[in-house]
Amino acid sequence: EKLKEFLLKGESVVREPLWLKMGVARTSNGIGDTYVEIDYTNQRMWFYKDGQLLVDTLVVTGNTSKDMGSPVGIFALYYKETNAILKGEDYKTPVDFWMPFYGGVGMMPSGAARSAETSTRAAVPTAVSIRPGPMPRRSMKILMQERPLCAIMQGRT
Repeated sequence: EKLKEFLLKGESVVREPLWLKMGVARTSNGIGDTYVEIDYTNQRMWFYKDGQLLVDTLVVTGNTSKDMGSPVGIFALYYKETNAILKGEDYKTPVDFWMPFYGGVGMMPSGAARSAETSTRAAVPTAVSIRPGPMPRRSMKILMQERPLCAIMQGRT
């Protein structure tokens, strides 16, 4: 309405635009320099804090062959929870950490995986599971201390 009013009056003004959604940071990428990047093609995750790489680890993402792929986009974490129980139609999975970022999709350690077969697929169908081992455990602890955005993409460019 204000823009229309200025145009009808023929006024020249400089205004901040009204945004439907704002980025976390007013930088060229809109997400700032503290974020998680997940590469679906190479099944890898990086966490940057203040532009410095703190975590570089393997992940297992959603099952695209069953049309349950993890979403593509840029998402903020909703919250972080320790000792969570994730429930779905055909699963109930206890996890040490849970960081949802899109509906029922989130990041978690794949410690819930019980066998070699399940450690190569997400224990929760659309989740991003951080692969087992000492580095991923450290990675989850670092992520639990921060509040990064989660930048999800098909492949790293």
